[in-house]
Amino acid sequence: MKISVVLLFYFFSRMAFSDISITDNGKALLSIVNLSIKTTRNYWKPMYSIEEDQAASTIKKMTENRYQEKILLTKTRASYAGFLENLEKLLNNSNIKIIDIILYVHGFRESSPFGAAVEFVDQDPIKVTLIAEDIQKIPGYEENKHKLRMLYSDACWGNQHLSQWLSAGFKVVNGATAYDVNWSVDVKAFLTKWFDGQTYLAAMTFANKFNKDYLFPKSMEAGSHKDILGDGSISY
Repeated sequence: MKISVVLLFYFFSRMAFSDISITDNGKALLSIVNLSIKTTRNYWKPMYSIEEDQAASTIKKMTENRYQEKILLTKTRASYAGFLENLEKLLNNSNIKIIDIILYVHGFRESSPFGAAVEFVDQDPIKVTLIAEDIQKIPGYEENKHKLRMLYSDACWGNQHLSQWLSAGFKVVNGATAYDVNWSVDVKAFLTKWFDGQTYLAAMTFANKFNKDYLFPKSMEAGSHKDILGDGSISY
C-alpha cells in the first residue's frame, strides 16, 4: 500500500511539475527581439529599450514551460546572421519537428527606401523577399522545410510581408496593417490563447481586440491590427 501511494505521488507530481509536457516535445521557438539598437532617433531609444525588454520578458515568461527548445536573440544578439544560423541548427536537428518564430523588430512598407523589409542589428533593413530566398538556401532546407510552422510578426507594415514569409515555407503568418503601436500587449494576448490550444486565427482575433490605435491621431498612421495569411486552423 505504501509503495502504491509513493508511485501515485510520483506519477501525479510528474504530471503537475514536469518542465516540458509531451505536447511540447519536438517543438522549438526562435524569437528575435530588437527595436533600440539601430534607431537613429535618440529620443526614441529609451522607449524602444523599455518596449523590447518588456517583449523579451513576456516571451520568456509565457513560454517558460513550453517548447522543447527555445532561442531568444535580443538587442545586439538580434542579428540576421544569428537568425539564419539558429534557424539552420533547428532545421537540421533531428529531435525538432516543428519550428515557430516570433519576430519583434522594425518593419518597413513597400514604398519605403528599403522596400517591404525588416531590420536586424547587423545590417540595413533587408527585404523579406531576400530573407525568404536566404532561408531557402539554408543547407538541409528542402528536407526539413516541413518543420516551419508559424511566424508571429510584430513588425510595422507586416501585412506587406505576408506572402514573402509564406514563400519561405511557413504555414501561417501575421502582420500589422501600418505602424504597430500596441507594444507587447497583443503578443501576450496571442500567446495566452495559443497555449490554451486555440487556433492561430482564433488567437490572433483575440489579440486584435487589444488594439490601441485609437489613442493616436490619424496622421501617425497607427495600424496595429494584424492580418493573417495561410492556414489559420493550426494550433499549438
